[in-house]
Amino acid sequence: MFPFVTPLLPAPLVCLVGMGASLDWHCPLVTWAETGRLYQTGNESRLAGRILDSRILKFMDGPSGLCLLVDAQGQRTVVVVAPLAFLESKRILLARGLRFQATGVLSAFKGVSVFIPRELNRGSQGVSLRDRWGKPLWKELPARPPPAVPSNRSK
Repeated sequence: MFPFVTPLLPAPLVCLVGMGASLDWHCPLVTWAETGRLYQTGNESRLAGRILDSRILKFMDGPSGLCLLVDAQGQRTVVVVAPLAFLESKRILLARGLRFQATGVLSAFKGVSVFIPRELNRGSQGVSLRDRWGKPLWKELPARPPPAVPSNRSK
């Protein structure tokens, strides 16, 4: 198994149902920087398909993200979606068997077809993941404040 991929555990706000099956696949990307280099706005296309499986990808240069295996007209394609915290904030429903459409860039990376979406739509639900130039929108999220540290001062 690819060392940076682990089975998906359900997140509180993103409904991830029936994930982590025993399908044999992996996502070859290990950094968010790689997704940025692959995203060429002049090569955007549409992808429509059904979710077969998903995994949490532990990126070496940032937060863990969601990676889907999608059946798009008989072709299996790996879709690198976005960091889990960003998806949780958008409350998007992603579950095995569901159909969705996306606009983004399809590329080959280390022999694997990889789709990097800019927008993801599922029925009445939709979420923008990148701006029109391909820059990730999650980079603009405010950082979470650090946990409070108890004071050692006596009163």
